[in-house]
Amino acid sequence: MRAFLTLAFTTIAATAGRAQVVESWRTPVDHSPWWDFPIDADFAPDGTTTYCGFEDSGPIVPPSTLRPAGASVVRIDPQGNVLWSDRYDGPNPAPHNVRFKAGALHADGGWVGVTETIPLPTPTSNHHVEVVRYDAAGTRLWTTFVPDAIAWTITIARDGDVWVAGSRHNGGGWADAAVWRFGPNGGLLSTALWDGTGHGQEEAYAIATDGAGGVYVGGTTNGGVGSTLRMLLRVGPAGNVLWSRPDGFGPGAVGELVADSSGVYVASTIPSGNGAIGVLTRYDLAGTPLWERDLSAVASTIHHPSYVAFAPNGDVVGASGRGTVTVRRFDPSGNLRWSTVVTTGPGDAARGLAVNARDETVCGGTRDGATPYGGFVAKLAPTGTLQWLRTVPGLTALEAGAGPPGAGFLIGYQSPAADNLTVLTVRFDDWVVPFCAGDGEGTACPCGNSGAHLHGCANSAAPAGALLGASGAPLLANDTFALHGSGMPNGPVAYFQGTTSVAGGAGSAFGDGKLCLAGSIVRLGTKQNAGGASSFPGPSDPSISTLGGIAGGMQIRTYQAWYRDVAPFCTPDGFNLTNALIVTWSP
Repeated sequence: MRAFLTLAFTTIAATAGRAQVVESWRTPVDHSPWWDFPIDADFAPDGTTTYCGFEDSGPIVPPSTLRPAGASVVRIDPQGNVLWSDRYDGPNPAPHNVRFKAGALHADGGWVGVTETIPLPTPTSNHHVEVVRYDAAGTRLWTTFVPDAIAWTITIARDGDVWVAGSRHNGGGWADAAVWRFGPNGGLLSTALWDGTGHGQEEAYAIATDGAGGVYVGGTTNGGVGSTLRMLLRVGPAGNVLWSRPDGFGPGAVGELVADSSGVYVASTIPSGNGAIGVLTRYDLAGTPLWERDLSAVASTIHHPSYVAFAPNGDVVGASGRGTVTVRRFDPSGNLRWSTVVTTGPGDAARGLAVNARDETVCGGTRDGATPYGGFVAKLAPTGTLQWLRTVPGLTALEAGAGPPGAGFLIGYQSPAADNLTVLTVRFDDWVVPFCAGDGEGTACPCGNSGAHLHGCANSAAPAGALLGASGAPLLANDTFALHGSGMPNGPVAYFQGTTSVAGGAGSAFGDGKLCLAGSIVRLGTKQNAGGASSFPGPSDPSISTLGGIAGGMQIRTYQAWYRDVAPFCTPDGFNLTNALIVTWSP
């Protein structure tokens, strides 16, 4: 399924109004009788999810208030099955509380995580950092140990180097911001330490590669005076601090960074009145601020983070808020494209933001003031219109993200019993998403006969091309799903089902149109167009799930219609095709 799930899709509603959405699956993980706790998550374009955190393994070790724990990482496939998991217990048999603090997907399909390793029973000193590398099958490849340090964030450069940021004790009762660079095999290549002009407490919480062999790092510094200020550094490949924003560049805390060839965008939370607001700031390559814009309404404290992500066209999208969760989109010059309030409630809080390949924004978080309490995930159209919002009751959401277009993911924890936490990952999907249109997307139409947006290639009866749409619900327990073709010449049309797509969803020239379906192909049936249109199934036909042999849990199928067009028009083949649809079937 990877081939077609990595496509750029656009949502299409089965009926007028907002897109219809289904909960595709939920996967609980409960390895420990005490706490299984997620901290960070990565969402691949094909729908694979990798999350990390920790799982407790024994009673509390006095005089600390911590249990022995192992760092845990779990990978879940696009259908909700656990592909692999691993528990890492630290460098030696002595009791530790080990937890993955952050992770990043590797280009080879593997994963790299960074731990906080706390010796017990004296957890207030000698924290350590370990970097752990896995291959795509979950095999642990190497670990690297950094003593007397704490790490908060990690990223992987295009050359395979691993960058980690956090802090390191400086011996004076404070900590310096620290940035480590490791080679592809785990060897330490450089270390950067930044003490700040006030020689206070510096912490690095966010990191992004700069495209020139170095990184941008954001976090907090107290300037030696106790107040929390935003921190931003640029570190070169050799571990040299190229520039830093002065301690006085503003109170608050940096939450996330994204960078491109022109500079870096910084999402922060800053004090405002009796609370705080989210802001988005753009800096050029030299660290000069270009603009700053508000992201949200009032939050309660600067410790509720703000989020930022790039859109495919170079715009930037930010989210923040506690009480009112707001998503705003800006062009590179800081002009507001749109602003959408996603949810409003006394304790509602944003916990994640992503933009997929088709320019849909996914935002998630926790609805603390809602009844019932739970996590939420929402999807917004490229124009900012809220297409859907779903809540998972009882879930404390810690991460939200986007995989394939049309999907939204939520990860958090539930408490099924006293002193027991279980990790829960939930996936939602649009029921129907079109792809492989003849509108200039992907492979060109064979005669330059492009159709209208989301339609197939133009035909002799309709310059806009034929359109394949859908109605009803693709639910196996009550299948009311139907396909509707329009914009075709009168004559026979055959409706087909596939399991994957041609050329990763780009399609290939075929007749006067584009062939989109591949894999296991099923001819569902043939109809006669009247008025250029037809539907399948008809009143006497079996359901599509029956004809297509769909059974079991979540299933993804592709659909397309192939119709006769014998009038001289494009090629001498005498046929054409509609656009195609990807459909998520649920139990």
